[in-house]
Amino acid sequence: MKLWLRCLLCAIAWFAAVTLISMAQTQPFVTIEWDAIPDPALHHYRVERSLSLTGLSTTTFEIGNVLEFTDTTIDDVTRYYYEVRGIDNLGLAGLISSPKVSQRFQDIQPAMPTVFTCSSIASTQPGKAAIGCSVSPVTKYRSGLLIPTGTIVQYNWYMSTTEAGTSLSATTMVPNFAIQGLKKRTSFYLYATSVVNGIISYGTAPVRKVS
Repeated sequence: MKLWLRCLLCAIAWFAAVTLISMAQTQPFVTIEWDAIPDPALHHYRVERSLSLTGLSTTTFEIGNVLEFTDTTIDDVTRYYYEVRGIDNLGLAGLISSPKVSQRFQDIQPAMPTVFTCSSIASTQPGKAAIGCSVSPVTKYRSGLLIPTGTIVQYNWYMSTTEAGTSLSATTMVPNFAIQGLKKRTSFYLYATSVVNGIISYGTAPVRKVS
């Protein structure tokens, strides 16, 4: 065997390529999972991240002998490519997995609702007040791309007695919500977000309303 080939083989651990089994994007992270390499010589896994399908990895993460990694260092406007390989007890790397690619977060995060208004409405409970709120329907992602027809858009409604409060009052399938049973002559701060596939938009500026 030629010397150069022998040296190349010596630098590679005899691990099969890792099989990536899932990728999930939540706000604002990317999580990948993979199957285990059943080899006692395995020491840990290395996640390699690049900015193109054929590019060299720009960031590596040595993460231990675990089967999941969450990347908390991403930004909203970049598409990332992830690959994983096993590393043996001598620090030699095995074959690399096929890549999985994330979506740009701004392409999957819905736009913030607009035209948020709240007003007093008729109460259905004696001695109590009620407030009705509405926003314009959300039809686009934050990047400006249209949300595909048939995609479910939900709306989260938050209400608190302080401007910095974040109490979730309800989630609706329509861009309006009625809040009954409120204490009269009380100041409430309300704001709304939109939700698509579990990804939440930025919230509207809080609106102060006295019941």
